[in-house]
Amino acid sequence: MRARLEGIDAPEVFSPRCPSEWVAGIAATWHLRRLLFGTRTLAVGFSGTDRYGRALVSVAADGRSLDAQMIASGHARRY
Repeated sequence: MRARLEGIDAPEVFSPRCPSEWVAGIAATWHLRRLLFGTRTLAVGFSGTDRYGRALVSVAADGRSLDAQMIASGHARRY
């Protein structure tokens, strides 16, 4: 299933506007993977789909919001 974290905007990997956006997108992807790697519990909430058919989700990893962690790390901004 393809999903989008609700409430954040991260750099594009598949259709970047410039090479630096692609690099930032890869960094954001790997940061999210690191956040998920050591997670013991995930809580996922679904709230519909976006215009591309992806599920809109809110995710808490070990009780901490992934969108807030991505924003705090500088890998995303509030949408």
